[in-house]
Amino acid sequence: MGVALIQALLLGAFFLHQHNKTNRNIVTQQLQAASQNTNTQLSIFLNSLLQDLETASQQVERMAQKNYQQYNLLKTLKNNNKAFSALNFYDINGFIKSSVSDTTPENIPDRFLKNTALFTFPYQTGKPYVCQLKITENKLAFGISQPILFLDNSYIIGVISALISYDTIQNVIDQIALPPHLNILILNSEGIVVAQHLSSPDTPPHLSFPVEQVWDGDIVIDHIHYASVSSLLDFHGQQLTIVSNIDIKQSLAPTVRSFMLLIFIILLLLILSALVGWTTNKKIIEPLQLLADTSSTMIQGKEIDIFLPQDAELHDLAAALNDLNNQLRVSNSSLEEEVRKRRREEKSAILAKIEAEKANQAKSIFLANMSHEIRTPLHGMIGMLEMMNNDSMTRQQQQLLSMTTTSGQRLQTVVNSILDLSQIESGKFHLHSSPFSLSDLVLEVVELMQVQVETHNKDISIYSEQAEDIPNTLIGDSGRIRQ
Repeated sequence: MGVALIQALLLGAFFLHQHNKTNRNIVTQQLQAASQNTNTQLSIFLNSLLQDLETASQQVERMAQKNYQQYNLLKTLKNNNKAFSALNFYDINGFIKSSVSDTTPENIPDRFLKNTALFTFPYQTGKPYVCQLKITENKLAFGISQPILFLDNSYIIGVISALISYDTIQNVIDQIALPPHLNILILNSEGIVVAQHLSSPDTPPHLSFPVEQVWDGDIVIDHIHYASVSSLLDFHGQQLTIVSNIDIKQSLAPTVRSFMLLIFIILLLLILSALVGWTTNKKIIEPLQLLADTSSTMIQGKEIDIFLPQDAELHDLAAALNDLNNQLRVSNSSLEEEVRKRRREEKSAILAKIEAEKANQAKSIFLANMSHEIRTPLHGMIGMLEMMNNDSMTRQQQQLLSMTTTSGQRLQTVVNSILDLSQIESGKFHLHSSPFSLSDLVLEVVELMQVQVETHNKDISIYSEQAEDIPNTLIGDSGRIRQ
């Protein structure tokens, strides 16, 4: 049960970790989608303004050659597009020929009028120009210029420029549908907040941030931890950083609820496991432990009365152990009797072995004594035969005498072999090495066998043949080889 509980805890922690990881990935994807969507919407808006200026420049070139016509065209363009807070028309000399704005012309900021790049860059390059202008001390705007191309774009006859307040960017951000608890910040290259969307009305608006501020990952703003994602919008050289972030506490709210639910389930499991453990201990473990102790005593061969529990299953187990105890008693008695019988048989076998060893020893002693007794007269007989060999005899007599001497020597060898047998049994057998002639030894054996053949009138001839590469003189026990 404990193992199962631990596994459940580990599994719950794993799923919680995976859920937190998945939730974080979802939050990151939402932030990326919001940042990219805002980037796209803002890019479309700014490019549409530039497209309106290009259209106006074409109309100026075609229909508004006079000052009052240019003024009416600029006024119509401003009325149709509220994003333009001011519009100017420059001639080829860089002088403003017509101008409309939310205020009187003399109240247009000097920086807008004196920023020569608004005229010179599009006039010289034929391309749009975008810069940042300060309308008031705390209010910024985009300055956008578009060249007016004549006929087949062969040369430029003027420049039309517009002032776009950052408030229009704020209006665009306010119209974008964003997920709840999500914040959007639009910053220029100097870290100034151009527009923003704050999910909580209680959060004070942000004015600016350090230029080196990192906007991707986990960040801290006003002591609040945010998960943040950023993207970059480049509008003709003017870079805007679009930041989407969310309070980490808000993003982890579902995870916190899941964690609390997991804690509740764990506590419930702990209570259930404790209850189950207590019941198991009382109903199963303690009776089983008592039966185990009884079994240990029973295995030692001691007589014991087995307790019969009230539980049906354990009662049957105790009854079976009781029957087994009675059978073990009977088996132990039979086994003890069998052991006593085997010990008696083992004792009888040992005594029989001792008697056999004594008889074998007596046999060896007898053989040794008999061998010595036979060799004594045999030595005398062989000596007498060798002395007779010195007397003059016929060739047949000498041959018979030689054969008799050889047979005596063979008999002596047999007697020595009997003595060797007793030495082998006593572990005292030794080989004697000395030089001998292999051809003479083989010839002696052949002659002896030939005499036996002739004695029995057998029509058998015995020959010996020795290979040339075998030396005649060898070192060894000639008597054993002859045997």
